[in-house]
Amino acid sequence: MKPSLEVSDGSVVHRIDGIALDWSFAIKDILLIAEYTTDEGPDVDDYFLIFVTVVKGTLHFSGCSFYTSGRDEVFEELREVHGMPSEFGLRTSTEWASRVIWPIQLAGEQYFQFTEIKPVGLLAKLRRSIQGPQLEYRVRDSILTFLRPKEADL
Repeated sequence: MKPSLEVSDGSVVHRIDGIALDWSFAIKDILLIAEYTTDEGPDVDDYFLIFVTVVKGTLHFSGCSFYTSGRDEVFEELREVHGMPSEFGLRTSTEWASRVIWPIQLAGEQYFQFTEIKPVGLLAKLRRSIQGPQLEYRVRDSILTFLRPKEADL
């Protein structure tokens, strides 16, 4: 079975990987939803969703492929609960890119900060000349600044 997203009881999102539960969270616990793409497509999955939640004062980052079955139904439920806009902004991206989808005050902001890894050694320099630069990514400081007070409050 392919992985799928589901909403149960109108309040809990689940990602099921085949027949086993991969992760689960309450819709009310969502702090942020983001999307990102890589440059690895089209033969490899290159478009992903991230859900940031807080449970007992700890941030949790849950992700899945953009193409996971059940996505549209889950996002319809999220739109009803959070009033979230329905646009995904990276559908045509073929490069590394990221953006916040929700909350609305951060929508459109870059989620990840990308930094080029400097090649060290002849092999790494050769790989860079053939494949392009390698990128390291992390959640942007402005996004973490937004999330941290919410983590402490709950």
